[in-house]
Amino acid sequence: MKPGLPRTLIAVAATVLGLAGIYLARNILVPFLLAAVIAYTLNPIVAALERRGVKRGVGALLVLSGLVLVLAGVLAAVVPEVVHQVRQFGDRLPGYRDALLVRLQPAEAWLQEKYPEQLGALRARAIESARGFLPALAGWAASGVRSAMSSAVSLILGLLTLVVVPVFAYYLLADADQILATAR
Repeated sequence: MKPGLPRTLIAVAATVLGLAGIYLARNILVPFLLAAVIAYTLNPIVAALERRGVKRGVGALLVLSGLVLVLAGVLAAVVPEVVHQVRQFGDRLPGYRDALLVRLQPAEAWLQEKYPEQLGALRARAIESARGFLPALAGWAASGVRSAMSSAVSLILGLLTLVVVPVFAYYLLADADQILATAR
């Protein structure tokens, strides 16, 4: 056996175990990575406030509060409009169906005149297929919604993310100088 082989095997095994650990902890690591990205992005603003005499912790709190207010404002402006448009589309959907049927009537009349038996059989098959497909689609959608809504882990992680990301980003911003000094 070569002298460097056990060392290489240990390094490969450690790398594989490390990557597997990261993969398994991905749901927990994502909020911390998101907070780190936010802190890294907002650090120049906090540093500028610090140069103007604002304490770093206060500056971090001001910057994050501003970010939260901007995000809340964007959500307050966008969400009602999206809900309105989805409702409007749902209200207009029967009209779209009727307009499509009106546009297809000349083609249907021509087909009825030329191929009456085939059109009847085709219509019956289409209705039968739709009757089989729509319940399956509805069942699939209901199952997807049910699994998404009933997952307690997803709900807990989502709530934790809403709390952990800003808190961790604040501490990273407030203590950035100490963290960098320790890392050097």
